[in-house]
Amino acid sequence: MKISKINSILKASKMANDVVLMRGLPGIGKSEKTREYAKENDLYLEILILSLMEQGDLIGIPNIDNGVTTWAAPDWIQNIQDKAWPKVFNYSDLVFNDSVFEKKVKNLNDPIYRKELNKLYNEHYNTNYNEPLLMNQDNISCKKSKESVLFVDEFSRADVSTHNCTMQLILDKRLHNHFLPYVNGKPTQIIAADNPADGDYHVTELDPAKLDRFLIIDVEVDVEGWLEWAKKKNVNPIVRDFIIDNPSKLHFSSEDDIMATPRSWTKLADFMDVNKDNSIDEYILDIMRGKIGSTLSSQFYIFYKNYSDKITLKDIELIAEKTFIKTADIEKTGDFLNEKINDLESIVKLEFINTLFNKNIDIICDENASMNDLIPLFALLYSFEMEILTSFLKDKKTNDKDAFYHLMKKDKNKKLARKIKNKIKK
Repeated sequence: MKISKINSILKASKMANDVVLMRGLPGIGKSEKTREYAKENDLYLEILILSLMEQGDLIGIPNIDNGVTTWAAPDWIQNIQDKAWPKVFNYSDLVFNDSVFEKKVKNLNDPIYRKELNKLYNEHYNTNYNEPLLMNQDNISCKKSKESVLFVDEFSRADVSTHNCTMQLILDKRLHNHFLPYVNGKPTQIIAADNPADGDYHVTELDPAKLDRFLIIDVEVDVEGWLEWAKKKNVNPIVRDFIIDNPSKLHFSSEDDIMATPRSWTKLADFMDVNKDNSIDEYILDIMRGKIGSTLSSQFYIFYKNYSDKITLKDIELIAEKTFIKTADIEKTGDFLNEKINDLESIVKLEFINTLFNKNIDIICDENASMNDLIPLFALLYSFEMEILTSFLKDKKTNDKDAFYHLMKKDKNKKLARKIKNKIKK
């Protein structure tokens, strides 16, 4: 499933009181989409990164009183409880389903403290709970109460004891004497995120008995969704335009083990913002290598250096289509396009043509398609000097023979073949 579509699943799982487990590669937006979901639905978000936590971080510090062990509530559960029932409120903030108890509370003076109301509740209903107002009861509610979502990140990277504690939390909505609160009868939502077991990192695989406790959703990179998000967030246009021209590079693994992900591209974009005055231009290539890896940074660096007056792949497509409409001549279209891209580095030109080739591979191999269905691609080929044209076509003939011959067959002028007949071995 595309990560951009996950919010609908999260909303449905809340209504069904189920726990979603998002599985996907790191950096593709699982955490960001959860934050977005919580904000859109006015939910308080509490995040637990299990790979950084120990058992004690989840259950709190033990306390023995008269031979009974309890655990002091850790900050994460207190945060959720405080949103479910504020510590301080006024009488006008309360809604009652018990008129007798309402009369007792009416005698309290504003502001009312939660502990004060809790004591009165215990006396009236003869309960022994420390925080009954945070449990599943419908005698009284607070207008200031807010529902929460607990996001359990890096779920399978926790150690065994932490992992087991988290499973109790997921199964029972409680952990020892810590209860996840209900708000207006609605339980706290839990969302988990996980990395696939075949990734380049240690994970603890879940057995089938645990897996069936979740709604498991495999999420993947969504280039269009990320670009739409990046535009709304004003992510630096240099990064956005590079991904538009090179969509396969949004999530990219290089030989130096530094992975380019939507997250790392977003952070690199922050450096692009910092460098608008060229204050760190001396180090920008090192920064690129550190965020997206050496292999990809070389390509992006060229794109970056040519950006001020650069032409994008989208520009090339529009120019080619408009020029061909006027001239009806692919060679003249190529000549006009050559004037626009003549100053670009050879590696940039090859990246353009490879991206355009891959983008149109289905049309290239379609027996019923013609050159007129591939005007930008052929215009770019006709714009190339012999060295680049030969390099590209030789590579395709070697590595993708079927597509190569379909491409050459669609060249109705046959001039590409004539131009390179002495350069490419038959």
